[in-house]
Amino acid sequence: MLDEPRGATARLRLIGHPATGWWSALAIYSTFIYFQSSGPVPIEEGWDIPGWDKLLHVVAYAAWAALALFALHTSEWPRSLRWQASLSTLLAVAYGVSDEFHQSFVPSRSADLADLAADAVGAGIGATLSVLVLGRPAPKSQPCGVGDLDGSRGGRAGDGGAKVRESAE
Repeated sequence: MLDEPRGATARLRLIGHPATGWWSALAIYSTFIYFQSSGPVPIEEGWDIPGWDKLLHVVAYAAWAALALFALHTSEWPRSLRWQASLSTLLAVAYGVSDEFHQSFVPSRSADLADLAADAVGAGIGATLSVLVLGRPAPKSQPCGVGDLDGSRGGRAGDGGAKVRESAE
């Protein structure tokens, strides 16, 4: 049997680990938000709807918190899902603070506490919805073999239905 790498060697092997994809997606998404807030406010004809800007903030930071929670959760941190959700919400709000601070230096943009409040609401929604997805128990797998739907007669996978044959004898 091959020995699996342990300790630091196992932690360094990130390629192919599910968390790598989630952390990468979060980094790309964070970069997207940064560049979106670096330019002038894109006001399209007909999109000047009251509250539209705040809705965009809610959606954007719900997605940010969800990506952060999936990244934390797949990193296999020895913390509860509630702790991971709280941390992802806090990180999303912190990123929102940094984004509003960044916008204070961009011509035609300004830092806005209402935007930050929308970011926080979105972060909470994204983390909550993600907890609902991640917290669902995995469906029970059915055993291989002949038997009832609850697996009471089928035996285990690979035993060739020995339990069924024993009861028939």
